[in-house]
Amino acid sequence: MRGDLGGALEDAEAGIAIAQELDLPRGEIVGRNVAIDVLGELWCFEDMARHSEAVTRTCDVLGGGFQRSVVLADAAWVALWRGKRRFADELFERSHASDVSTLDVGWAGQTEVLAWEWAGDPDRLERVADRLTERLDGGYPVWLAWGRYARALASLLRGRWELAQELGEESLRMARSHGHRRAAWRSARVLARAQDALGLRSEAAASRELGRSLLEPAIATIPDRCRERFLSRPDVTELMS
Repeated sequence: MRGDLGGALEDAEAGIAIAQELDLPRGEIVGRNVAIDVLGELWCFEDMARHSEAVTRTCDVLGGGFQRSVVLADAAWVALWRGKRRFADELFERSHASDVSTLDVGWAGQTEVLAWEWAGDPDRLERVADRLTERLDGGYPVWLAWGRYARALASLLRGRWELAQELGEESLRMARSHGHRRAAWRSARVLARAQDALGLRSEAAASRELGRSLLEPAIATIPDRCRERFLSRPDVTELMS
C-alpha cells in the first residue's frame, strides 16, 4: 500500500476488485475500509458513503467480528455527515463494543477523531482521546498521536490557548517521529492557531510553514475528482493560503 493519498486510494480500489473477483470478503472489507479512510480525508463524502454501505453489506454477509468495529465507525461518520447525529452516536457505541483487537481500537478510533474533527465537537474529541489512551495503554504511538491531536484540537475549539499549544507540540512531535503526515500537519495548524492567540507571531508563522510543507506533497497525489474538495477544507485552506 503506497503512502500517498492518491496511491493509497488507487491500491485500495484495485484490491477491492481483486477480492471480489476471487470471492475474498475479508480482502474486500479491508480494501473498502482503506478507501473510506482516504475518501474521508479528502471530504469526498458521497463516495465514502457508497463504500460504507457496500462494506456493511459484505460484513453482515460474512458474519463474525472481522473489522466490524471499523465498519461501524465508518458508518457512524457517514451518519454524522448526513445529519443523523443521534444515530452516529449509537453506531460509535456499537463500534466500541465490537472491537476485538488493537487494530480495531486504533483504526476505528482514528476514524472517530476525524468525524468529530469534521463536526467541530470538543466534547466528543476528548471522549475518543480518553478511549485511545485507555485502550492502547501507552503503546501504538501512531494512534496515540491521533488521541493527543484530538485533545489539542478540543482545547483550541474551547479557546484554551496554552493547553492547545502544549498538546499541539506533543502531538506534532509524536506524529513526526513516526512519519505520520496526516496527524502532523493537523497538529502544526493547531499549534500555529494557539501561538497566534498567545501573541507568538513568529512562532506561529514557523508552525504554519511547517504544516504547509507537510501538506503540500500530499496535494499533488490527490485524484482530480477529489482535489477541489480537499482544498476547500477550512483547515487546509488556512495552511495553504
